[in-house]
Amino acid sequence: MSAKDGKFYAEMKDVTFGTPAAGKDFISYSFSLSEVSETQLLNLINQVNTK
Repeated sequence: MSAKDGKFYAEMKDVTFGTPAAGKDFISYSFSLSEVSETQLLNLINQVNTK
């Protein structure tokens, strides 16, 4: 989720947290944020509770 200039952007996707690569202490994931309405954003937030 993100907000910029009064607009909301979000994407929901399932990810599995694995073990970082040797010598790393993080794992990166890419997201493709799309503009969403306030209602859509609230629906996405509520969906997180069902995952």
